Amino acid sequence: MGGARAVSTQRTTKSAQGASDPTSMVLAESRRKIAARSWVSAHAGVTETFDVALKCISGEIPRDLVGVLFRNGPGTFELFGTRYGHLFDGDGHVQRLAFDGSTVRYRDRFVDTRERQREREAGRMLYRAFGSNRPGGMRANAFDPIFKNAANTTAFAHRGALYALWEAGLPHRLDPVTLDTLAREDFAEALLAPPTRWTEIAGRERPFSAHPKVDPRTGEMHNFGLANGPFSSLVLYRMSAEGVMQAPEVHRLDAMYFVHDFALTEHHRLLFLCPARFDVVRTMLGLRTPVSGMQYDPSRGTKIWIVPREGGEPTVLEAPLGFVFHHVNAWENADKTIVCDALVYGHYPTLPHPWDLDTLAIAPARADLAYVTRITLDPTRRVVQSERWLDLPCELPGIDPARVGQPYRYAWVTATDRHRPMQVVTRVAKLDMHTRTTVEREFFPRVVGEPVFVARDGASTQDEGWLIVMAYDPTEDRGECHVLDAATLESVCVLALPHACPLGFHGSFVRG
Repeated sequence: MGGARAVSTQRTTKSAQGASDPTSMVLAESRRKIAARSWVSAHAGVTETFDVALKCISGEIPRDLVGVLFRNGPGTFELFGTRYGHLFDGDGHVQRLAFDGSTVRYRDRFVDTRERQREREAGRMLYRAFGSNRPGGMRANAFDPIFKNAANTTAFAHRGALYALWEAGLPHRLDPVTLDTLAREDFAEALLAPPTRWTEIAGRERPFSAHPKVDPRTGEMHNFGLANGPFSSLVLYRMSAEGVMQAPEVHRLDAMYFVHDFALTEHHRLLFLCPARFDVVRTMLGLRTPVSGMQYDPSRGTKIWIVPREGGEPTVLEAPLGFVFHHVNAWENADKTIVCDALVYGHYPTLPHPWDLDTLAIAPARADLAYVTRITLDPTRRVVQSERWLDLPCELPGIDPARVGQPYRYAWVTATDRHRPMQVVTRVAKLDMHTRTTVEREFFPRVVGEPVFVARDGASTQDEGWLIVMAYDPTEDRGECHVLDAATLESVCVLALPHACPLGFHGSFVRG
């Protein structure tokens, strides 16, 4: 198992045992370099796709784990000899792992977007991306407001359909069995903006974020999009349990913000509008990309929108919280206060580039690390309180989907050592939000992706089930799928993928 082991860790400790020990410092630097090389190898890019049964190389496939895991993320990081400038820019690569209780069938495909088709036909990069401009400098990029829909952030399964999502454009609907790309989904034109002078230039496609939430009690699906143009607006979506998309709610914003995720409660949607400044002029002149032209601006404070689920004007609170990519969960108390657990950074983090070995091997700055923070909102008194809940640098949180919008106890995350953190992650952790303790599983020298929780049928506790984790093993140069006991993080089985492939961002599990 490559030295993987589980450890129990108490909530917070000020001690950093061995922090000043020169030998310990050398070992930590060596581990960072090894992990960085592993990350670079994992992200070399997919050159071949497969449709095969996976070999179980350790343990035994659980007989009662039946269903399909879908994963999505950038599958390649260069195009016709041009390297992408950011981790978020590569074409979407969807993986399908079908568990039937005795075997696991693996299939992977690239999302065949319109942009990918056109670039393949042209044999060159045609579109700007979040962190990449076309080759050719200002002349090739100036005054082009159309960016590539990479369809690379999550594989979202809902009501028998599968969608490859990217937060700044339309979803792509895929065949959930073959992974063939079927359509650019606008939900009966609900995701198309009215014709205007601006949409004549930039197109009518509204953004649809990569983090939809489904209420496990009502079956409603909620999502949002952050639209920029002559002015910024927040677009809120709601789909009924019967699959009918309501007319979107469009809220005009007073400035530009960054919003990647949101939280859902019984009666509200919570959106944390992180203050950011964008160099719009130089971005439109083609001198910058959207990400290089963005700066986190803590002087403005984070605006927290509390929006009724049935629609209406938001209650807006403001607090100096920090930067949020992902929320863990949220719920409402009997006294009308709202509790939201989020992963909070000191500022917009410097994300690791898959090819930048030198930067990857450097220990991250403290402000580049996210910590679980409990935020309590009192809309009546207009008070915001926050407290770091666990002293563990972590990301990519997941919970039991049956607990969305309700009080919960456990979450699972990717993590790094709290005393000697690394730029890339080699650890998975289980968070106990009641006792404020963690169980941590080290996979070094492997690097790991987002953990996905699958509850066991008839489970008597909130952590009874499995955790499915995609990993890369540098000693064999291959991808792996690890099935863990969700309560203990002990191995149940390990499956070898037929190739090395990037770890991806987000996914979902559909029961069989």
